[in-house]
Amino acid sequence: MQLEPQRILVAITGTVEGQRALEHGIRLAELIGAALIGLVVEGRLPTAPATVAEVDDAHRAREPFFDTITTLAVDQAAEHGIELEIHRRPGPFVRAVCREAHASVVDLVIIGRPRSILGLPRVASLTHRLDCPLLLTP
Repeated sequence: MQLEPQRILVAITGTVEGQRALEHGIRLAELIGAALIGLVVEGRLPTAPATVAEVDDAHRAREPFFDTITTLAVDQAAEHGIELEIHRRPGPFVRAVCREAHASVVDLVIIGRPRSILGLPRVASLTHRLDCPLLLTP
């Protein structure tokens, strides 16, 4: 019976909640010597773009954001001696987290606690669909 997680998946969102999740993931990985995987979920492109250029513009606008949060997360983990493996996946969030947790065979998933009650269905969906524990950071 495994008592401590050996592989931890943390959702990196670029929000305050995502930052807390990353901090908890780094601390836990440091404490128990677990591997840490960061998941950056890329939002969807426009659902009904008028032109191909509109899709290209949306892609170009979001690319620097995801590159920045990825670089900052890797640097933050490195400051603590933790190697953070980054995976970028398309959304929606719940589906991307569940697929990555399964594909990476993780023992624990960490996400930031939703700011409002509107995020609770996402949490409920994750708890039902994941094959491993889910940790919500304060």
